[in-house]
Amino acid sequence: MKFKALLVLMSLCIQTACSSYEEASINHEKLFQELGAREITQEHINVAQERLKNSRVLNGQNISFEPDNGLSIDESFLVGLSFSPELAIYREEIKNQQSWLYAVSGIGAVTFNAQNTSKFSDGRHQSSLMFDIKQILGSDLKKASMAIGDAKILSAQLSMFEAQWQLYSFLRRNFAALSLLRAEKKSLIALQKKYVDNIGKSATAFKKSKRSTQSAWSMYVMFASEIDTRISDIRVKEINLTKNIKERIGLMPETKHFFEASPISYTAEQLENKTTLKSAALQKRWDLQLLLAQYEIKEQELRKAVASQYPSMYLGPTFRFGPGSDIFGGSLTLNFPDSRHSKGQIESAAAKRLKTRHRIEKRLLHLAHSIERTLALFNNHLHNRKNWQNDVLPAVSKASDASIVALRKNPEALKDSVEMFEGEFHSLKEYWALQQTLLASAMDLEQTLGYPLFKKISP
Repeated sequence: MKFKALLVLMSLCIQTACSSYEEASINHEKLFQELGAREITQEHINVAQERLKNSRVLNGQNISFEPDNGLSIDESFLVGLSFSPELAIYREEIKNQQSWLYAVSGIGAVTFNAQNTSKFSDGRHQSSLMFDIKQILGSDLKKASMAIGDAKILSAQLSMFEAQWQLYSFLRRNFAALSLLRAEKKSLIALQKKYVDNIGKSATAFKKSKRSTQSAWSMYVMFASEIDTRISDIRVKEINLTKNIKERIGLMPETKHFFEASPISYTAEQLENKTTLKSAALQKRWDLQLLLAQYEIKEQELRKAVASQYPSMYLGPTFRFGPGSDIFGGSLTLNFPDSRHSKGQIESAAAKRLKTRHRIEKRLLHLAHSIERTLALFNNHLHNRKNWQNDVLPAVSKASDASIVALRKNPEALKDSVEMFEGEFHSLKEYWALQQTLLASAMDLEQTLGYPLFKKISP
């Protein structure tokens, strides 16, 4: 009777400690509709503000959310903190690692054994409850497991910080690119107006009076079409860029949100000191911090492998129930691991630790060279942009202005005038291409350093 009561009690304890399963199926079509119907509410922003406090990107500063005039970089980052599935994956991974640590923080293996056989001549029943002594007493094995759990949580957190920085870096790059596209479109519209108001009116008048050749008129029409095509292409690029931003922050394409352009100022005090840049990168790069956390994991895995070579000890009470008096005693179990297996595990763990160290060395070496390369490219592109801005563009604009004056005096100068405007148009295209290249090199430099280097220009 006592034996059955003990079995019932143990069964109830086990059931009480166990979790229940809840099904959570997914209907992808319904989920797609839910994503399309999702709107940015104050509740979402409040959640994002709380997450922002733990973010290292903006040093936890508060962001005012006022999207009526268009979403800024910081406001878009807030939306991403709330809606981005990519960031949500990293948050769940942190929970996963925290649960793993909770699992290894217990008392380890608990074994319940019950026997009811005829080998006991007195007809008694025997049961025992065995506890893992190494876990309970906190040996190196348990300490290593706990340290591995802490390092994995840190690694998951650093991965999320890296993902947040990558999102913010993406927004800086694309908002600045959006600003350049809008500025290029504005300059081409101004050139188009200048062309139509001056060359167009004269060309039309000359055509009606038959004072110009058909080939000259054709040149005028073809170039007017070329400007239209370029402006149209820029509008498409602008639309696609905004959709890329929406996708990255977790919004569907049809979501109606305007993005506020954010030009970048290419001046920074740190640019003059490579040592300062490298020192800052060592402190700011999340991928380096992540590699250090992974090294700590390998360190503790080696520690665990060393601790695992020793025997496992299980100690617990033994109960025997039956006729006459009950007998209570104790039991000790020792499990001796295979020494060759243990040695192999230790050597493998040591090799993995050293492998991670070499990965850190490789990353540091790559970082040092990347800073040199990206900084050299940035300075070169900045120099080229200045040359075009200060020398080429004023010269071609002056030449097109002169062609307008010449055309008013001589109808036969129509071809020359169109050619002058074509020169200004292609110079503008080259200039804005240089601007995009300069932006790319500046953002590559920031990506290499791991933090925002250049200041945003208020719109």
